Amino acid sequence: LDEDEPQLKEFALHKLNAVVNDFWAEISESVDKIEVLYEDESFRSRQFAALVASKVFYHLGAFEESLNYALGAGDLFNVNDGMLAYSLKVCMSLMQNKQFRNVLRVLVKIYINLEKPDFINVCQCLIFLDDPQAVSDILEKLVREDNLLMAYQICFDLYESSDVNDDVRRAAVESLGFILFRTPEQCPSVVSLLSGSYNPHVRYGAAMALGICCSGTGNKEAINLLEPMTNDPVNYVRQGALISSALIMIQQTEITCPKVSQFRQLYSKVINDKHDDVMAKFGAILAQGILDAGGHNVTISLQSRTGHTHMPSVVGVLVFTQFWFWFPLSHFLSLAFTPEPNFQLLENPARVMPAQLKVLSMPEGTRYQPFKPLSIGGIITLRDTSEEEEQLVEPV
Repeated sequence: LDEDEPQLKEFALHKLNAVVNDFWAEISESVDKIEVLYEDESFRSRQFAALVASKVFYHLGAFEESLNYALGAGDLFNVNDGMLAYSLKVCMSLMQNKQFRNVLRVLVKIYINLEKPDFINVCQCLIFLDDPQAVSDILEKLVREDNLLMAYQICFDLYESSDVNDDVRRAAVESLGFILFRTPEQCPSVVSLLSGSYNPHVRYGAAMALGICCSGTGNKEAINLLEPMTNDPVNYVRQGALISSALIMIQQTEITCPKVSQFRQLYSKVINDKHDDVMAKFGAILAQGILDAGGHNVTISLQSRTGHTHMPSVVGVLVFTQFWFWFPLSHFLSLAFTPEPNFQLLENPARVMPAQLKVLSMPEGTRYQPFKPLSIGGIITLRDTSEEEEQLVEPV
């Protein structure tokens, strides 16, 4: 940094940036030199100097100076998804202070200018800024661009995040499953953010939405979302994840869905574990029953083979979800079961027994003769043709 050549100073800054997270204490002794480089408007890499200075002050705990230099770094300051999510969460909790409204407006600009604009978080910020017209404009734009599913998701997300009643939040997210059942491959991407919500009722609703929408499909993305939820610290979220996994994997084999055996072992483990929670046990018992429903000859589908909505199935699943309030309502799931014979050939075709035709014949001149022709089949009765003895009728 003490060299006169600008190229050497740039080289030194790049080397410092590579090790600043480990050697920030040593670099802090020369941070004033880095600040001088940033203040020199003729220095070509002054934004990079601001970035290094920001990291040093961050490790020193001087967050105000760190933020000032981070803003001076321009595009070099990498704002990742985690930082944006954290900033949004903090701002939402500090909305009583009007000065944070400006921070929300900055977040809106950042989300809009992403390579793939995050319209969901943009609309959440605009709602907190009390700007419903801007939200309406975004929704109309999405509808015009044939992004109807994204518009649906934003509407439901805003509703579930704005309502203070947990029952309403849970029901709003569950409803996504009924809306998207014709396009189950899109459901995982729609509810992926909701599955990581801080609210356990929203996480439960996301799990049930996956099960309702992707029932009987063996969708791998949906199963990957549900898998970590089976270890959720909240018991009823685990319950929902277990039930939904069975709804998705009903009538699936290890070939079509390799994780079937893994989940079967999980159900058995939860059911037999004496120390596990009762709600999780209930979910595992239901899941085990759903997976083996109808002797593997029924499935769950909200639409008929012709593509029309199958109302008995819709009503059955809808009432089934209300077991949250009254357990006996879980029996209504039987309305959603539709016959789907599952015939499977043996893996080794050589072991399949060929059809055999058995033909009976009676030799001529024998003492006992059938009453009716053998070709008729059924129970064969014989009569004694000997004239010297009594006639006997013997069933065979």
